[in-house]
Amino acid sequence: MESCSPGWGESSRSNRILLQCGKNACFTLAQRPVNPQELHCDEHIFDLDASAMKEISLSQEQVRKRAARGAMSVFTRHALVRLMAFGGTLVLARMIDPHTFGVFALAQFVLLLANAVAVGGVTTVLTRQKEAVSPAEYSTAHSIQLILAAVIFAVVLGTTPLLASAYELTPSEAWAFPAMGLAVFLLASRSIPTAALQRGLRHDLVAVSEVVEYLTYVMVSIGLALAGFGLWALVIATLTRYLVASILLYRATRALPAISFDRPIARRIIGETLPQQTAILTALGQRAVNTTVVAAVFSPAAAGLVGMAITLLDSLVLQPLTLLSNIQFRLLARAQDDAEQFRKMLAQSFFLSSVVCVPILIASVALFPLIVTIIFPKSWQATGYLVQILSVSSLSYVVSMPAHQALKALGDAKSLITCYVLSALAQLAILLVLGDRYGLQGFAVSNIVGNLILMVYGIGRLWVRTGRFPPLAPVAGVAFAGVMGAVAGVSAGSLLHGIAGVAGGLVIGSLVYFASLLVTSGQRVATHLRLAAETLPAKLSGPRNLMLLLATFAASPFKRSLVV
Repeated sequence: MESCSPGWGESSRSNRILLQCGKNACFTLAQRPVNPQELHCDEHIFDLDASAMKEISLSQEQVRKRAARGAMSVFTRHALVRLMAFGGTLVLARMIDPHTFGVFALAQFVLLLANAVAVGGVTTVLTRQKEAVSPAEYSTAHSIQLILAAVIFAVVLGTTPLLASAYELTPSEAWAFPAMGLAVFLLASRSIPTAALQRGLRHDLVAVSEVVEYLTYVMVSIGLALAGFGLWALVIATLTRYLVASILLYRATRALPAISFDRPIARRIIGETLPQQTAILTALGQRAVNTTVVAAVFSPAAAGLVGMAITLLDSLVLQPLTLLSNIQFRLLARAQDDAEQFRKMLAQSFFLSSVVCVPILIASVALFPLIVTIIFPKSWQATGYLVQILSVSSLSYVVSMPAHQALKALGDAKSLITCYVLSALAQLAILLVLGDRYGLQGFAVSNIVGNLILMVYGIGRLWVRTGRFPPLAPVAGVAFAGVMGAVAGVSAGSLLHGIAGVAGGLVIGSLVYFASLLVTSGQRVATHLRLAAETLPAKLSGPRNLMLLLATFAASPFKRSLVV
């Protein structure tokens, strides 16, 4: 840790002590002289000031370590939370019927739409900006978000009767829509500290917040569902979740919400936001097919089955993939002007996304029908089939995500918009044509085709934009290891029955997967293990030495890597 030397600085509205650490400035609230040894400069990133959040300049070494720390959180904190969230979702499925969950999925889509309009584009602009974001830019961006949130909430409130009529909802169910609309204010409030932390590459702190907010949602929803709140158990849990997240993130940045409006800054932010916002809105096309269109073509209960399958995959795969994509986006944005560094980071992004998600998706395809048969009530049995199909479909989505983050980092919103529109239109057309005859099987086909379009078009556009084919070789090694693990897991699971078969299949499959991964991608595994070991504190010497030992074995001379 670098030692700090005190120097005096002043924020715009309050006197503070400014501590300089080489090139990096660390800020803290103080009304008295501060002993520099009281502070850990790597942890104090922002000034705790209602009027300002000030950035620091990061060295390349800090960038590397903070990115590794964020990625490590996917394998540690997120791994535990994914299991707990998965278990919580299974419990909820035994207390809430598909129709109720379908109504909640519709209300949740309204919230996603509101978030895309009011929050998403502004946050992307702040995160992507190469220059340091000023306090005035943060507070103006927050003001823009709150204004948009108020307009959107008024629209949701006014259209609630139309939604209730279209989906034949009861008054209690209809009021869930404006109640969920309130959450957009909380999402706007949490987005500013999230953007600030991501710019500082403190994805580990963002991960802690996501862990706590997800656990809050699971515990509150289960508790209220047990008390008989039904649909409102999920609505109240959602509002509580985002309130907790906002509080935690502002504590992490040591700042308070700030509101101001600078017209020149606002004009620039809005101008840069519109393309990003359009891309985010078109990306919701797939979610619209999964909820609103399925509910309209079939029923809210069918949307509930699809929503439950998506929620299960979200807890196991999509949440960590989202965290990784945020890390990838920020790193790629930093390297957008260095072609070789950009390509190197892109290769690492493909590898890490695949390592985190591919084995879980393959295991879901192999084992989930058995899990559903054992645990779920009869009303949810179709979920097992849907999880299988969505897992297959998500394999292409995992591959496409780094390519999309690269396009976003390069500012190519047009390609992303085209990609999402083509995918949504294809899904909609297939569902409308096949839905009446084949039911949810038609939905499955539409989802697979939609994700394939996202992958093929995204990779193709990135190829055109950079002039070189994206570095997909790392994915091949992970895919081979995943298939080997799945074959071993299914074979082992077939020898046993029930829960023992699932557990045995997971253990054997995991061991074979990791062994195969060391054979196919040993050098890459060794590199990331060494980097992960460096991020561990000195007191964790045991895990650190184990990682270094595994890295040495993975890169050993007698074991050739098939994927370099």
